[in-house]
Amino acid sequence: MSETATQIGAASTFLADIIATSINSTYSVFVLALVLGYFLFVRNKGLPPGPLKLPIIGNVWWVLLQRSRGKRIGRAVKEAAAKYGDVIHLTFFKYNVIFFNGTDTILEAFVKRADDFSHRPHWLVKDIRDEYGVVFANGHEWKTIRRFTLHALKGK
Repeated sequence: MSETATQIGAASTFLADIIATSINSTYSVFVLALVLGYFLFVRNKGLPPGPLKLPIIGNVWWVLLQRSRGKRIGRAVKEAAAKYGDVIHLTFFKYNVIFFNGTDTILEAFVKRADDFSHRPHWLVKDIRDEYGVVFANGHEWKTIRRFTLHALKGK
């Protein structure tokens, strides 16, 4: 009778192993499908190119890799510009950061298309700014306040 009990115990252990392997395989396939779906469909397709972005952390891994190689971020971005072009997109957790490289690109962005690029990030100043002011204002609001301040200081 003990041989039968041993065989039943071995069979149940074998079935438990199959079920556990099946569950682990199901989770693995699910995680793989999520990661693949992220890279194919969810990534920011309207933004400039840049290094590979991982889910959740974005390009933090890339910055840490560059630092471990002894490169400063400015130098690493300049070298990445040779591969990706003068406009590079990096993501740090949920924040998108765009880098401009080259004097022509910077001139185009901040002088010729100043209205498109003149806004400060909302997340950067939302805790500091409660009221209006020249320093923390953006776009049309900034132009209006600046114009008023200059007229008031000139006395006209």
